[in-house]
Amino acid sequence: MLLCANAAVDVKNSDGWTPLHLAAGNGHEEVADMLLLAKAPVDARDTDGWTPLHLAAANGHMKVADMLLLAKAAINAFDNKGWTPLYSVVGNGHKDVAEMLLSAHAAVDARYSDGSTPLHVVALTGHKEVANVLLRANAAVDAQNSDGWTPLHVASHNGHKEVADVLLRANAAVDVKKSDGWTPLLLAAHNGHKGVAHVLLCAGAAVDALDDNRTAALQVAAESKHLDVVVLLLEWGADRDGIRSNDVPALQFAKEKKLQQVLRETVQKTDQELESARAAWLAAADVTNTDVTAADPTA
Repeated sequence: MLLCANAAVDVKNSDGWTPLHLAAGNGHEEVADMLLLAKAPVDARDTDGWTPLHLAAANGHMKVADMLLLAKAAINAFDNKGWTPLYSVVGNGHKDVAEMLLSAHAAVDARYSDGSTPLHVVALTGHKEVANVLLRANAAVDAQNSDGWTPLHVASHNGHKEVADVLLRANAAVDVKKSDGWTPLLLAAHNGHKGVAHVLLCAGAAVDALDDNRTAALQVAAESKHLDVVVLLLEWGADRDGIRSNDVPALQFAKEKKLQQVLRETVQKTDQELESARAAWLAAADVTNTDVTAADPTA
């Protein structure tokens, strides 16, 4: 009735939303269809630079998103921070909508203002299936943002073991360093993500890789009091002297008595015992066939 009475289809509220923004964001297909027939501006932007397609994608409204694309919505429209509709999809884990946008030629490696890509966002949010969708569309697995972070850095930092596994199976560089020299293993160790650390080690991560301050994962884990990660790293052959640039052993960074005791007990193991432990880890993880993420029964 309102449209018949020549109501304005491009009027905006205080957030810059048009009626089409509201219909798209809420998945109202019939209303969106009527608005498009009435020539509502398909690429109108709100105060954040979001178009109706950004909103439909973010909320997983596949049919409305398809209608907007048929109406020639800009599939790679950037918001004020550089997000395209694909970013809003992958951040919320909407696999089917992501596939639709990619089939309509959404830019799989569109860069955010800090140089991140949609795959970085998936690594942050932990949506494994969406990561697979992006990689099948040839997303750059080792894309680095302005600080040198790859998606594997992001997944490792946030403890997303399954996403890390997906990235490694797509041949992500396991020992790539960000701008301060930190590898994915250093990030996993710092945050106590034992499962991610295990996946990285099974994929060949250098256990004694050093950052720009010559700090290794063992020292980082000990300083952060992540007991289980310390033991894991030692079982994988981390330098038991734990030498830093100032020649202070990692053992001295462990303040709590329990951690000190476990460190002492572990470093007293023979090389043969440690080699047996590493062999057990590898036997439990077939990194070329099944799921690495299921390999660690204690993770």
